[in-house]
Amino acid sequence: MAEAELIQGTGEELMLHLEKRRHQKNLLLIIPEEEDADNATKSEGPQPYPAGAAIRNGVPLFPIAERTEVVTIERVRQLLEE
Repeated sequence: MAEAELIQGTGEELMLHLEKRRHQKNLLLIIPEEEDADNATKSEGPQPYPAGAAIRNGVPLFPIAERTEVVTIERVRQLLEE
């Protein structure tokens, strides 16, 4: 079975990593387009997550300032019962 390796970094960091794999026969390089955060929000319509959420690799990183508590098994059970 083939394995995939996801590497994120600056162009210089990626170039160093690719240099080590110069002779590998099967490589795939995907370079996402840079988007302005305001333009992305306007073009996609309403967002299913909070407006202040940062987005990394297409995944929203929810703000945690208002939710700072230790997650325990007991807390999870309480949330499930609600």
